[in-house]
Amino acid sequence: MVWLEKVLTFGIRDFDDFENVRKLRLLNLLVISDAFACFFYTLLGFFSGHQVFTKLSLVATLVLIGIYLLLYFQKLQWALGSLITFGTCYVFFYVYYFADIGIEYYIISGIVTLSFVFGNKSYIQFFLFALLCITLLLIQILDQYFATKVSSFNHEVAEWVKYPNIAFSIFLIYMTVRQYHIDLDKSLAIIKEQNQDLEAKNHQISEQKASLEHTNQAKNKILSIIAHDLRGPVGTLKGALYLLTNNALGEKDRDNLVQKLYDSTLHTADFLDLLLLWGKSQFEGSKVYISHFDLVKVMDGIIPLLNDQAQMKFITITSTYSGEIHMQSDKDLIHTSIRNLLNNAVKFTPQHGKIEVTILPRDPFVDIVIQDNGTGISKENLPGLFSMEPIKRDGTMGEKGVGLGLMLVRECVEKCQGSIQVDSMAGMGTSFTVTLPLRYVSH
Repeated sequence: MVWLEKVLTFGIRDFDDFENVRKLRLLNLLVISDAFACFFYTLLGFFSGHQVFTKLSLVATLVLIGIYLLLYFQKLQWALGSLITFGTCYVFFYVYYFADIGIEYYIISGIVTLSFVFGNKSYIQFFLFALLCITLLLIQILDQYFATKVSSFNHEVAEWVKYPNIAFSIFLIYMTVRQYHIDLDKSLAIIKEQNQDLEAKNHQISEQKASLEHTNQAKNKILSIIAHDLRGPVGTLKGALYLLTNNALGEKDRDNLVQKLYDSTLHTADFLDLLLLWGKSQFEGSKVYISHFDLVKVMDGIIPLLNDQAQMKFITITSTYSGEIHMQSDKDLIHTSIRNLLNNAVKFTPQHGKIEVTILPRDPFVDIVIQDNGTGISKENLPGLFSMEPIKRDGTMGEKGVGLGLMLVRECVEKCQGSIQVDSMAGMGTSFTVTLPLRYVSH
């Protein structure tokens, strides 16, 4: 009922906490119920001609309205003090003039409501219970003492006041219990919502923690690589330049040293490119830049980049694909993945070896297979092939590696919603199969 809700929420602000709202609603219920009952008795006494009863009921109504206003201004302590003090005096006045009118039912209902208000404070519960016992005992004593002094007129009043008192008391207890269950449901809903918020925040914190740990691992890996794999070539370059500057070598040794410096510089440049690509993939997260392109043209652009390196080892690279294969994905990530796989194939394929590149479209996917007849990978080394700590191996002509290539390939392929599989046996060559969706699905 809208009107009842407005009465119960009188004096409640939007910014009030739930516990304060709960107390105010129950106290509003108690005060308004009593005020309504007293006003009813005021009218009843007035029209029946009982002046004392009418005056007492009117005073009680006005005092309860005052307490209700105190609750509106959230003077909770003043309201409670006034309610308890007035209630005690109100009980004894009624008992004195109108013995046996059922006032004890009112007392019980009021204390039941107050016990719900302060249900979480045991000392107040004890005080209310003691007050109930003392008040009921005093009522019995006063009933006995004033029984002989009560006129037939007052007995007549007692008869038609007792039953409404019982009815109002039952109504108050019912409304108190009902309001308590409403507040309990709201409290459970709030707790559930808070738990959901906590779970969401915990999940967010876990994701942030995982992201930070991943970033920290990437940072440590980069520092480790710089410390171990980059210092060596730089140190070699420093020593060679010292020898060249001081003319400490003969012509033949100088030519050999220059060739080695050239090879070392190429390796270091490739290494830096790979390191920058991998670092970028770590710190940019899962960014993917979608475009439409022809996979065949991408492959045709990658293979010539490896021709010089392959010709130095007399390796033949053949391709088995034709036509056009249109894709919607990240072109750069796919380019990086295939180039690194081909680079690995050339690195671990011996002289006069063969590398075959095959594209197998099978809508809605496409398979890119890079197969070589190189040194292969032992069964023991396969599980850690794509990990943060892969086993470093030199190529068939002593080519150096930093162990980032395959890890970078896997990350690039997975960002494109694809997968990579490897089939290899030591001494029998290796076959990498990259499976990619023809159309990237945005989430």
